[in-house]
This record gives sequence, structure tokens and C-alpha cells, in this order.
Amino acid sequence: MRESSRWLRLSIGRVLLVLAVAAAFVWRARASRSLLERLRNEASSRGAALTWAKLERGLLRDRLSNARLRLGPGITIDAPEVHLPHQPFGPASLTIPMAHLTLHGDPVSIFREWNGFAHLQQPALDVGSTTLDYRDHSVGRVSMKNIERQRRTEEERLHVRELHLGGSRWSDVTLFASMLGQGLKIDLGDAAGSGPRASLRYFPSEGRAAEWMLEVPYQSFGALRQALGSGNADKSDQSRLTGTISVLFPGNRSLPPRGSLQLVFDDWFRPPWPDSNVLTGTSGAIGARLTPDQDDAWNLTRVEVAAALFALEGSGRLRLKRQVELTLHAKGSRSCAQLAANLAASSYRDKIRAYLGVNDQAGDVQVASSASPRANESVELSLEIEMANGPKGHARFSWHLTPGCGLEELRSEASGAR
Repeated sequence: MRESSRWLRLSIGRVLLVLAVAAAFVWRARASRSLLERLRNEASSRGAALTWAKLERGLLRDRLSNARLRLGPGITIDAPEVHLPHQPFGPASLTIPMAHLTLHGDPVSIFREWNGFAHLQQPALDVGSTTLDYRDHSVGRVSMKNIERQRRTEEERLHVRELHLGGSRWSDVTLFASMLGQGLKIDLGDAAGSGPRASLRYFPSEGRAAEWMLEVPYQSFGALRQALGSGNADKSDQSRLTGTISVLFPGNRSLPPRGSLQLVFDDWFRPPWPDSNVLTGTSGAIGARLTPDQDDAWNLTRVEVAAALFALEGSGRLRLKRQVELTLHAKGSRSCAQLAANLAASSYRDKIRAYLGVNDQAGDVQVASSASPRANESVELSLEIEMANGPKGHARFSWHLTPGCGLEELRSEASGAR
């Protein structure tokens, strides 16, 4: 009798447990319906639209096919599948194995729309592989693959395994996006770290022109080149770089964009000539105007290069199709009298003064140099820069000094070296 009673109690307990679990799953299935309706209503209240092609009910989970969330005119999120697990004893959650974001339009408007979505009272999200495609007349097409997202208050942190801009490709890029007044700021790389980094700022048009500005903080030029795919950094390269690139896009699209480039180098790429810093300087600066060209290219006009006593002028070109390619050529000359009077003490100055017949003990070297019949003869210094990223990425800096003023011709070419 006792055994029978015990068996009966166990059987009733098992039945009750099964019924409880079943009831929990039924409740959870109803909860998933409620969750979908809540998400759809909340999205609709913010001007967004959540749709799906098919809803399949299951014992352990529900499944949405071809789900789409349209956040206003600038953001669309597509997911081939969305899973809603039935978790009787846990919080509501969504699993999205794969998601694709399509963005277009003004970057500030997009970021504001995205912030509005991020503040929705979402369930727990488990998102797998994420890709992104952005198109705008100012930057063309940008695509990202395998994006990992980590939100920090009002800042978006993204780690991108693969980033494409035009025909160029970069790997393992870290982005930090946040509002900056009425504009948008995107930090590239870890701002607190010692690795390559830059800051991209966007200021929307107020009826006249929108501006993109790339700010490069003071850092290793070799490490930055390597991060951009322009060859490996040479351990002997101690060059440092800082600068800005700014481009204005008029609100009237019939008008062409225009921009400027300003770069300052310390311990820059000097030729391996004796006392080369006397001619080229240990630091230098490059400035240029940017005007658009066909075939995804920008012309560098009014190029100015400051190299010690020489002021070089020239032109260049920046291409963004297939790979990023930069070419620049600038040259400038100085008279024998100018060099004799102003060059730092060196073998070059000694040869020039000897060529002019100037005695170092002369009271006024400048007057004595100008009085020489050879005073107005000159030499020309030129610099050519060629950089490209990609599998065959490289950086070449070529210096050339023409013969004259008692100096012989000098040439050099360095691949990423000083």
C-alpha cells in the first residue's frame, strides 16, 4: 500500500512538472507574440517600420524570415532570420545570426536616427555576423564586414574586420563615433593608445557647404603608413607626422567640391647625402589645394613644400579607385649668393663660397656673395613622393639637386626611409 501511494505521488509530481513546463512554454510563446507586437508598436511610434515575410512557430523558438527594420529614410536593417527562443525562466531575447545595414544620406541625420533606435527598450540581443554598406555623394561607397559593436553612453564603438572605401581595403579598424555639437566625430584607432590614429569630423551643410575634415595627431609616420597598407615600417624610420585634410561639398551639387591639405613632418625623409639636413632640413611641411578630377581622383594644385632654405612648388594627384595612390612633385631654386650667405656651416657652404670666391673672413658675406659675377647662378632642389596601399603598397621619396654653384649633382630614392 505504501509503495502504491509513493508511486502515485511520484506520478502526480511528474505530471504536474510536465504541465508546469508546458504551461511555461505556452506562456513564453504568447510572450514572444507580445514581444513582436511591442517592438513593432515602439518602432512605429518613432517613425520606423518593422516587417517580416514569414513567422514560423516552434516548440523551442519562433522564427522570422526576411525581417526588415526601416529607421526613417537613412537606415535599413535586413536580417534573413531572427530567432525568438522560448525561455520560460529567463528574460525575452532575440537572436540574429546575420544582419546587414544599408545607410545613405547625411551622416549626422543617420547617427541621430541610429541613436533613437539604440534607446529603444530592446530585449536582449545576440547578433552574429554584421555587414554595412553606406553611400553618399561626398564619400562615395563605404562597406564594412564583420562588425563588432560596443556602445558606450553616447558613443558608438565599432571594431571592423574589413573596411572598403572605393577600391581600397583595410583590416581590423576600430571606430569611435559621437556627436560633436551639430557635427559628427569619428575617431579611427585607439585615441588613448600609442598606435596609428586619426580623427574624422563632419559638419553638415547649413545651406552653403558640408565639410569633412581629417585630423592626424602627432605620431609615427612609419606606423601610420603601415596601418594604411603603404609598406612595412622601417625600425630606423623616426619620422613623425601631424596635419589636416579638409574638403568642402557645396549644397549646390552643380558646384565642384574643394579642399586643402596641410602636413608637417619632424625628422622627415632625408636623402643619404652627407649633411643632407643642411639642404632639406630635419623637418618639413607640405601644403596643397584639392580639386576633383575624373576617375575618383583629386588634383593637388598649388603644392608648396618647405625644406630648409628651399621653397618648393609643384603639383600632384590623389587617386581613390582600386587603391589609394598619391603622387607629388615639387621643385624650387636658390641663387648661389643666397646659399653662400644663409646655409648652415657645412661642406656645401664651403664649396659654394669657394665657387664665388668669397673669403669666410669677409666682414659681410652676403655683400661679398652678391658682388660675385656668379652670384645669380642657381641650383634646383626637387622632391617626388609616390605612395600606394594594397598588396603592393609602397612609399618612395626621391630627392634631386641639380649641379651648380660648385656643387655636384645629387640624387636619391628611399622606400619608406628617411
